[in-house]
Amino acid sequence: MKPVITNKAPEVCCSGGFSLMQIALALLVMSALLVVVLPLYFSMVDEARDARLKAVKTGFHSAVLRSREKWLVAGTPAYLETYGDLVMSKAGWPQPAQRQVISETISTSGCVQLWQQLLIDSAPQVSELLMMDESEAAEDAEAQNSLIEALRASADNGSAEFYAIAEQGRCRYYMSHAGQQNLNGNIRLIEYDPNNGRVNWRIL
Repeated sequence: MKPVITNKAPEVCCSGGFSLMQIALALLVMSALLVVVLPLYFSMVDEARDARLKAVKTGFHSAVLRSREKWLVAGTPAYLETYGDLVMSKAGWPQPAQRQVISETISTSGCVQLWQQLLIDSAPQVSELLMMDESEAAEDAEAQNSLIEALRASADNGSAEFYAIAEQGRCRYYMSHAGQQNLNGNIRLIEYDPNNGRVNWRIL
């Protein structure tokens, strides 16, 4: 007997789509991954920014010490010939150029210039901090929020990595908060005291 030949298509054994259960399971797995990965990502970004802050602080501190060494070798002059004339105190520490001798006050523009004079070609870009005064520099929560907003506003108007301001007789250089709206809002800064040459980094 001859076999019967038909044009009937073979049956498909399974469907090519996904069931609601499979979709729900996939979404659950993705959500769990986000819960684990996002905090890890933010932590890595924070660690990288902390490392950058410490590296710049080390470079700034080294520049201060080199300037003092040159000042001693040169016979303790009032100025050092560097990127512009670097003003030195009687104790041998680099000073913001616009510092008033009588009132001992310093200016933000002087802090910007001092940063550029000390770090020269390796200096990260620095600008003056906008919308900021000493009353906003206190370390309570409301003042810190104002400072964060000032840093973000400054970053929106420029591309500097640090923003400088003269506060309480010191030069403070705040790390930019550009792109940090979704992070923990930590305030990172380098602080220079021209009275004793101390350079510190802080995270508020």
